[in-house]
Amino acid sequence: MTEHFIWVEKYRPRKIDDCILPESQKEYFKQMVAKGEIQNMLVKLKYFIGDFGPNKDGVDKKYGKYSMGGVREFQKKNSLEQNGIMNKSTFNMLKTEYEKIK
Repeated sequence: MTEHFIWVEKYRPRKIDDCILPESQKEYFKQMVAKGEIQNMLVKLKYFIGDFGPNKDGVDKKYGKYSMGGVREFQKKNSLEQNGIMNKSTFNMLKTEYEKIK
């Protein structure tokens, strides 16, 4: 049985350290993930990031495929490049949208 993969899914980075980014951006991103900031903002903005974690809302302080999917949906809705990567422009827009509902 042959497995079929979309190329981008087969070769996408699995960890922050696998991303081709400046080290300072990787560290900043790791801090946001460790605090659960990104996931909490996505959940509060009604993006689905899974049904696991302590509250069964997808918040588990890891940046996996469900978090990437939520980020992609956010990027799509806000006319950003849809790559699932939480870069500075995506984070700034996410933070702005989150502040509106806070």
